[in-house]
Amino acid sequence: MKKVIFTLIGVSLCVLLILGFSEYRTKHFVNTFISNPDEFTNMVDSIVIWEENNTSTVSEIIANQGDEKFQEIQNVFSEWEVKRTVFKDLDLNSQTYGINFKSEENPMKSIHILVNEDDMINVNGYEYELVNGIPIEELIDRVK
Repeated sequence: MKKVIFTLIGVSLCVLLILGFSEYRTKHFVNTFISNPDEFTNMVDSIVIWEENNTSTVSEIIANQGDEKFQEIQNVFSEWEVKRTVFKDLDLNSQTYGINFKSEENPMKSIHILVNEDDMINVNGYEYELVNGIPIEELIDRVK
């Protein structure tokens, strides 16, 4: 009986480790949250990036499909790699930027993302850290 219990505990731990690894490993941003890179242009019609602080919201970049800015922003997001974090949180008191990927064909698939100056990203209530890629401030400076 003890062997059966230990076997069940061992199998359960292995399953938990596999699920944890798949959730907390480094992932490509576009593949994980939008679609595969080939469909990114077809799925997203415009990208809006704005700066948020305690008193105001200022629009930084509005790029529609077909603009040079859109292609450059798409390339930057395609290079981003993120990793889910457990102990770090997005600090909304620091400089925060909002990103919205809009789809005219299916408005319900629009994606809203928060990014702060420490490269912490909030997507659908989950915290991620930018591991590889250009920080959001550098992206804004490059595209402006």
